[in-house]
Amino acid sequence: MLNAVVEDFRGVGEEIITTLDSRLKAFQGHIQAHKTVEISDGTFDAKFDSILADSDAALLIAPESENVLYELAKRVEKAGRLLLGPSSEAIKIATDKAETHKKAIDAHVLVPSAIRVALSEKIELIDKICRQIGYPVVFKPIDGVGGGGICIVATQRDIEAGIQTVKKETQLETFQVQKFISGLDVSVSAIISQKEVHPISLNAQLVKLTPPGGQSEYRGGYLPISHALMEETFENSKKVLQHIEGFRGYTGLDFVFSYAPFLIEINPRITTSYLGLREIISVNPARLILNAVQGKSLKKFKLEGATVFSKVTFKGELKTLEVPHEYRAKITISTPPFPFKGETITFIVARGKSIKMAQETLNNFISCVKKQREQVNI
Repeated sequence: MLNAVVEDFRGVGEEIITTLDSRLKAFQGHIQAHKTVEISDGTFDAKFDSILADSDAALLIAPESENVLYELAKRVEKAGRLLLGPSSEAIKIATDKAETHKKAIDAHVLVPSAIRVALSEKIELIDKICRQIGYPVVFKPIDGVGGGGICIVATQRDIEAGIQTVKKETQLETFQVQKFISGLDVSVSAIISQKEVHPISLNAQLVKLTPPGGQSEYRGGYLPISHALMEETFENSKKVLQHIEGFRGYTGLDFVFSYAPFLIEINPRITTSYLGLREIISVNPARLILNAVQGKSLKKFKLEGATVFSKVTFKGELKTLEVPHEYRAKITISTPPFPFKGETITFIVARGKSIKMAQETLNNFISCVKKQREQVNI
């Protein structure tokens, strides 16, 4: 993600300074910034403020958990620099799933039934709430991100384990019990200017939700997709983002398509779908973001072709992952191979004239890699 954003903003003529965790020093060569500032324990605050003082604008790639994104946005605003994304107050609302739920209802946007519950509440009362909403339900941290702490609770027997799953990923004393909506997981990539919300693409998401004790996660997706509910979803995206003051730049919205589009959450940051979108949009998305936050008109754009983007795990540790010549026009290794617990994790984007062709390209590339590796799991 970092390198993609750096490349795009450098591509519109901006001078880029970025931070990089010292534990990722080995990947510094992959980052195409004009200057990379290494961050180690206890040095972030001073170095961030120093970089901010020398900059005109800042785009934050930071987790929504533990209020990190919110606090950094406040610091950018306090320094009087241009924030290339939602305001701190918009972030504060969007990162609170219960508050987002309330704002969506106020904007007349359909959301799953949900109730905020104390983690210390008695099992019997939580069961009563779950029955009121209707099993199965989803337990989720109000301050969660990336699928962490989310699980499907099907019966009263799952409640205690579900609470423990949430506790591992939250800093709060409450969590959200939400009706489980079965359907197609999608997202909307949107650019927001001072006066208008511009939905850019509708994206399918590969989301895995598990019972307590499992590992719910986001695995990737593909775009663009067309669907009978697309226009209604775009309109709902506009309504909710216009209802919450402070949204600008790039934002992602997650929906589930059932008999209607249900808004699940708002992501006030660059999302993973950006990696696929940037490969097929006719205008550099960094230019769209800059124009939007500066109050300029957006350049006309179109989407050409399709992309599939996926988290890929290799058995064994890889220091490099070479893309054969025949795949270089169609495959992008978006994140360098990252060794972790005897495996290697990376994120790959495949392009094609259609989603089917992009998926075939990804599959063929994986087959090519399999000849060199013992096993690959997608």
